[in-house]
Amino acid sequence: MARLAIWFSAGQCVAFMGEHGCVDGDLLLFLAERAPLLKTLRLPMVYHHNQAFVEAIKKFPMLEELEFCQCKDRNVTWIIRTLVTCSLQLRHLKYVNRGGYLLADNRDALEIARMHGLSSLQLFYCNLDNKGLTTIIDNCPHLESLHLHYCANVVIDSSMQTKCARIKTKKLYPYVYNDFTKYFEPGDRTSPCSTFRIYRNYGDEVDFQYLYAEDHDSADYDHSCYFSRAGETDFEEQERSFINGTRRRRHRYLRI
Repeated sequence: MARLAIWFSAGQCVAFMGEHGCVDGDLLLFLAERAPLLKTLRLPMVYHHNQAFVEAIKKFPMLEELEFCQCKDRNVTWIIRTLVTCSLQLRHLKYVNRGGYLLADNRDALEIARMHGLSSLQLFYCNLDNKGLTTIIDNCPHLESLHLHYCANVVIDSSMQTKCARIKTKKLYPYVYNDFTKYFEPGDRTSPCSTFRIYRNYGDEVDFQYLYAEDHDSADYDHSCYFSRAGETDFEEQERSFINGTRRRRHRYLRI
């Protein structure tokens, strides 16, 4: 059904939101071939499909928004480096690191710092420390929104408060056992974000709630409810049946 929805977009798809577990490497490559105008890509899980993900990114030159969850953090630097060189229009990045470690590691932060046009950044369970965060802020002059969620090595002390002062929207989500919506604004008080030791015990998909997009309000948005589960070889037959039964619409916003 996902491939059929992409097929019917007729190259006009500008946003793709994949639900957890239903987007594999083949689908990513299929999307890359048939959605050259894609501007928004949200993927809750990129675990076994790093190579396909990187190859797909290379074919989205107009990509402006990317949200993804990565379990094998040793591959993330490679992915982000590809974004730097191929996604020159990127303005928003949201990254959930499901395989984070307690030790500080600024390799990803150094790559993110090369995204000079970035205006919005959200990081979950990442290993950067104050030095890495400072590098990002110093090298992303257009950054207007910064959200840090459960980053164990970042401490918002007085120096970091000063560094973040120019950013319009900034939120730090520390560990609060009974309230995952609470956050602190840098400048309110010094607040360490030391939550690594407990986040693995959640059991459910707490962090995925931040990745799922709200239903799109556009009249173009569609859940592909007209499509049957057809293989790629049946696309043309399905398209003829669809046109005969109802007026064809091009689906520009796909949530699979």
